[in-house]
Amino acid sequence: GDLVNLGLRTLEFWVDNLHPDFLFPIFAQQSSTLCELMLALTHHLQPAPYPYGLLCLRLIGKLGGKNRLFLQEIMAQNRDANEW
Repeated sequence: GDLVNLGLRTLEFWVDNLHPDFLFPIFAQQSSTLCELMLALTHHLQPAPYPYGLLCLRLIGKLGGKNRLFLQEIMAQNRDANEW
């Protein structure tokens, strides 16, 4: 439990303190990294007794519109899977 909280807090610290011109090109280089990050964060979005839901919601908000890239990629993957 404490390790998950520490990891999420560290990620929040990086998102807060690293300049977007430095952080977001890293995500753009490896789109799978952003996809995996968003999947992990959305997996933790659960109601109040769950200890990490609010922290993950804050992180998704701080990442701003970058989560839209994730949504577009997932939609493209779903479209490709339906074409089989």
